[in-house]
Amino acid sequence: MGLGPKQVYTPNAFLSLDPKLSCISRWLIAFGESHLAQLSDAIIAVSDQDYQHARKIGITRQRLHLIPNGIRLRDPGAQSSSREALRHAWNIPSDHICIGYVGRLVRQKAPELLLQALALIQKTSEPVVLAIVGYGPLSESLRRLAQELQIEQHVRWVGEFASREAMMAFDIFALPSRYEGFPYVLLEAMAAGLPVIATNVGGVEMAISNGRNGFIVPVGSYRDFTERIQTLLGDANLRFRMKQEALKRAERFTADEMVRATEALYMEILGAARETTDGAEY
Repeated sequence: MGLGPKQVYTPNAFLSLDPKLSCISRWLIAFGESHLAQLSDAIIAVSDQDYQHARKIGITRQRLHLIPNGIRLRDPGAQSSSREALRHAWNIPSDHICIGYVGRLVRQKAPELLLQALALIQKTSEPVVLAIVGYGPLSESLRRLAQELQIEQHVRWVGEFASREAMMAFDIFALPSRYEGFPYVLLEAMAAGLPVIATNVGGVEMAISNGRNGFIVPVGSYRDFTERIQTLLGDANLRFRMKQEALKRAERFTADEMVRATEALYMEILGAARETTDGAEY
């Protein structure tokens, strides 16, 4: 008698986390997620927030496992452009501070919040540029919004580009998402030594020590985002201290540790299945 295939599912952000859902829609989606989870032998939550949400919608502790995302901190084979070359290619003046965004241009990621924040920042004297790396269904509407806010000269629309390489051009990384599991770009930004301003979504509180390697702001608040950006724009020493802390904290989230924990879970599931099969009566 064979063991049969085992199923392990990693949601990377439950759909029922979306704060814009109506109460009925959230209940229906959560109901579906909790019942579909029963088809898997294990569910991997990639952040504390994902884990707690999974418990809230009825996924049992026995089925649920917390394994944070991780990245490779060094890639010796990667070919990277220099910071100066990237900034020249994207028309970012050397004396301007670059706020960077990397991600799909979709409602979940809330990139419009950064444009709204930038519109307020332009009322100050700080020379700043927003580089938006990514593409998606909101691309055209975001360009129109930038024109309406009269900030298009301060925005660089990079399009699709390797995230790690793009971050070489940034001075600050922005993550304005409405909900997440544990975004890899957050870890990549930390590994690049970037201060991070992020909304309080999945994985952020695990990765960011508020005020040490970045700032955590409420979901949807472009005014809080603006305030924190202005804090970093006006304090080069703070940006440097956050850079050093970001590099240290990135070492806690390695791909090797993520793989080790995932392999251990697979072996645990297979071992339990063998014990069940060995003890079966024929």
